[in-house]
Amino acid sequence: MSYILLAMLISMVGRIMLIFNHKEIKMRNHCAPISINNYNFQLIVGNLTLAFIIWFIFVVMAFVINAGTLNQTGSFLYIVNSFVFTIVCLSISFLVATFATKNSIDPIGNSLTLGLAFLSGSFVPQALLSDTLQTIGIFNPVFWYVKVNNSIGGITSITQFSLEPVIYGILVQLAFSVAFLAIALVVIKQRRFAHQ
Repeated sequence: MSYILLAMLISMVGRIMLIFNHKEIKMRNHCAPISINNYNFQLIVGNLTLAFIIWFIFVVMAFVINAGTLNQTGSFLYIVNSFVFTIVCLSISFLVATFATKNSIDPIGNSLTLGLAFLSGSFVPQALLSDTLQTIGIFNPVFWYVKVNNSIGGITSITQFSLEPVIYGILVQLAFSVAFLAIALVVIKQRRFAHQ
């Protein structure tokens, strides 16, 4: 799910953001009687709505395909982890859209998602990754998503001890999300000042 979700959001959100970053549309939006903060807030909420709809479709499909798994021990934790990862993917998509152009969004998205997936253990179990790749993976949000899923898969009963690695991994993913979003907003602000 990590590769597909990230690739879809980069493609969809990236294209939406490229439209909003088009010079004529941007100039028209700056003439609107709303503040820049309100404008950015509306963009983020719109993108969150799109991401939520895509995430919800994935969750429903997962339960349709794996009927009867909703009441298993880790099902709720898988849902929470996938939602947090969706927010991470949205932040990455928002950041990619600040750098990409109309012709480069797909190559950047494909390269980034494949690279993150190969370095994270999405395509190959994390246990088979070398120590070097696992060390590099610590700086990869997809690695933490997969790691949390592996931790959830090993839970037989929910205790404080069994939830510690899950909570830690989710917090790391949220930190990545905040960092990517902050970088994107700084880049947007710098570009706005450069064009004035």
